[in-house]
Amino acid sequence: MFSPSERFETAVRYWWTYLIGGIFLLLLGGWILANPAAGYAGLTAYFAVAILISGLTGTAFAINNRDRLAGWGWYLFSGIVDLVIGTYLLAYPDVAAVALPIYIGFWLLFRSMLAIRTATALRSIGQKNWGWLLGIGLVALAMAIAILLVPGLGVVAALSFTSLALIALGISSVLISLRLRRIHERIEEQNEHQP
Repeated sequence: MFSPSERFETAVRYWWTYLIGGIFLLLLGGWILANPAAGYAGLTAYFAVAILISGLTGTAFAINNRDRLAGWGWYLFSGIVDLVIGTYLLAYPDVAAVALPIYIGFWLLFRSMLAIRTATALRSIGQKNWGWLLGIGLVALAMAIAILLVPGLGVVAALSFTSLALIALGISSVLISLRLRRIHERIEEQNEHQP
């Protein structure tokens, strides 16, 4: 049986799933910020695809690490939530467009809480600079709460908060992937030097 730190260290072999998800979140956040007047229905489709991709990568990470990662169920739950929300948004674009700020708010809420959870996990195994990830997760959490509390802020305000939160979560996913990659490289180096 693996210890919690061994499970986490072994799980880092799939660090690239966070990188892919983070890149998509950054691209979507940048696109929304650069094109605030774009059609709301188009935004729904782009957002749904981004959530689906994030769900696929998050689910793959959780399933591939279920025997090694303590709390892997939360990562799986987050991936499944992303898959369900993304599928719903694609299947019902008219209905989804009306409630898009609420969907975005809840999705950002789950993702920011996962970033905060990951930051505390990194801290518990002695990783440096985990505070940046925690800070970004808290910023994204504040934006998610703002969207949920006042969904009628208007399309431009909701899009602005959404794009900034997506960029923050994209940065946090990329930071997580880089941290996991460094851990993975250290493990590989240790394995090469062991008889």
